[in-house]
Amino acid sequence: MRLHTEPDTDWKNIFQLWRANGEAVPFKVAKSTWSADAGHFLIVEGVEVKRWPYGAAWGAILLERCARAQRREGQSTRTFT
Repeated sequence: MRLHTEPDTDWKNIFQLWRANGEAVPFKVAKSTWSADAGHFLIVEGVEVKRWPYGAAWGAILLERCARAQRREGQSTRTFT
């Protein structure tokens, strides 16, 4: 995983990224197998550390194609940084 805004970086798990992001949610991450150009990412909305650096994390997957369709249809989309 990587922060969505950093396509060429060292790979870390969600919990390491969460800590590096100041333990703030929500934040966007992308899997190492997802192309940065495709615009696919996971919005992490909650983190529960059980034993560092592992635990539970939850959120939603956003595919750029779906987000564009929602904007075209006038549906609101949330903004994440």
